[in-house]
Amino acid sequence: MEKRRCAWLADARKQTGLPVVTEVMNLNDVKLVEEYADIIQVRRSQYPKILIFSKWSGKTKKAVLLKRGMSTTIQEWLLSAEYVM
Repeated sequence: MEKRRCAWLADARKQTGLPVVTEVMNLNDVKLVEEYADIIQVRRSQYPKILIFSKWSGKTKKAVLLKRGMSTTIQEWLLSAEYVM
């Protein structure tokens, strides 16, 4: 994610008063997203890269929105939430 796009999100927050929710898809963008986002979105996934984001997001002071996939069981979703915590 480019800094310019994050600035657009910040501008939209200023104009609307709505919080910014965004998902990190690249480890290089972690600090940038943490700076601009109010809520970090994480997909529940088996992929190691996504699990790294999940663990990182739990260490920030930001709220975390744990997205549940259609095929994810409630048990898997709850285990993912525990992993983030």
